[in-house]
Amino acid sequence: MPDLSKASRTEKIKFVLFIVVFIGLIALGIALMPYFIDLINEESRAATAQELRDEGFMGVLTVLVLQILQVVVAFIPGEVVQIMAGVIYGGIWGAVICLTGVAIASAAVFGLVRRLGMPFVRSMVPEQQMERFSKFFRESKKLDITVFILYLIPGLPKDIFTFFVPLTEMRFRRFLVLSLVGRTPALICSTFGGAAFVQGNYLQMILLFAICGGLALLGIVFQDRIFAFVNKLRHKGEAAPQDEGSEATTDTQGRVEGDDSL
Repeated sequence: MPDLSKASRTEKIKFVLFIVVFIGLIALGIALMPYFIDLINEESRAATAQELRDEGFMGVLTVLVLQILQVVVAFIPGEVVQIMAGVIYGGIWGAVICLTGVAIASAAVFGLVRRLGMPFVRSMVPEQQMERFSKFFRESKKLDITVFILYLIPGLPKDIFTFFVPLTEMRFRRFLVLSLVGRTPALICSTFGGAAFVQGNYLQMILLFAICGGLALLGIVFQDRIFAFVNKLRHKGEAAPQDEGSEATTDTQGRVEGDDSL
């Protein structure tokens, strides 16, 4: 955690704003909990969709906030929100709303991790995933291709990755572009699948969900092999891959954790 006594006035204001935004998101999540329950419940999904559509701008804002919360605190799978966005607003506009929410949430998480460091990550990520991904992202080699591949493949815990990337040396703008581009194919698949469902185009819906679901299942089943492949790709051309527990790796971890800048 940064030493605020030595920070500039602007840095202190940014830090306070990050905390306020994060607390605000949690409060909104509690207030919108009925919508989360309705999204999970298939019987009330159609009624909820029509209610949000009738709300106009507030309906858009609600879906946007739901997407932000899904990334930050992961109440429900992202696909549920994205399919719902497609049902209500169509494939294109549903995708635009969800991508906007993902961008806002990613920026919030990135900023909070850079300000609060590893203690904040530990408070948000389960211990089992902490042990696994902290070692993987500790390595700074070929970060661009690593981030893009991991966000591109369905079935991988992308929202968890968002808490670890800020601990590396990757700049915020590069992370945002790579992660959003990587997320887009699967997200569009979900929103267009939802739109196909409400339009009665069941063949298109089945094809889209079969493709996305199949890829996500492969991503989950072969997750270990995917990480091994990415790790091998990062070390391609080297005589011997560097061990994750080596002294050089530890030095990288210490250096990037001290980087507070976006």
